[in-house]
Amino acid sequence: MNGEDLLKVAIGLGVDTPDFIPIVTTFKNVIKSEHNTAYDTFNKAYKQIETDPSIAVGLANSALESIIKEIIKDERISCKITGNETIFKLTTIILKEFTKYMTKICNTL
Repeated sequence: MNGEDLLKVAIGLGVDTPDFIPIVTTFKNVIKSEHNTAYDTFNKAYKQIETDPSIAVGLANSALESIIKEIIKDERISCKITGNETIFKLTTIILKEFTKYMTKICNTL
């Protein structure tokens, strides 16, 4: 059994996996089910981690940007984007929108 398969089994069994980011597996499963392009990009990034980390970071950033832009398209998000926003700006937008939404929900309780 190769190392990657062994790691997947360990994560599946809930075994501690030091120096591994467990959210990676969860994130891959979530985007695979709903965002094929983002999943493909994230998969390419994951494969580049050891051989070319700078490419991996760029690809992961691209996948995240695609997902955030998709979230912002939702009708419940009041802020619209121009297309020139950085990943930081996009993240700021959705965090503000989520905060507004959660505040609204809390105020109705």
